[in-house]
Amino acid sequence: LTLNLEGDDLDRYVDMLYHQHGGMSCEYCCGARSIIFENGDPACGCAHSYAMRGLAKYLILEHGDALSDNEILAEIGKWKVLFFPEIHASKAAVMLDNGIDVDYISLTANIFRGIEEGASAGGMVGGC
Repeated sequence: LTLNLEGDDLDRYVDMLYHQHGGMSCEYCCGARSIIFENGDPACGCAHSYAMRGLAKYLILEHGDALSDNEILAEIGKWKVLFFPEIHASKAAVMLDNGIDVDYISLTANIFRGIEEGASAGGMVGGC
């Protein structure tokens, strides 16, 4: 099943995944800047990206009136943490050590991307 967005829904999708908080990416498997390009097309072909894009589309289409952008991004962030648990545990520790509040958006969006570099961390769950 392919979920297609258009109009305001597509604009919201692009804004959330590409612009807000520096965008949302898989980050640990392919290194793409975001899981989508600025036009909304997929920027990464891995299963992590596919799942996060699908979740975003579903939540916009089925619950978009009830959920804020940050609530949708937090749900996507929860999935990203499940895909890369050990890395996010290390990243959260580094963020806390630097006095940065940790929530699903700050932990998983690109705003603090790479802050954990140099900390020991495990791999991802699943593969690309």
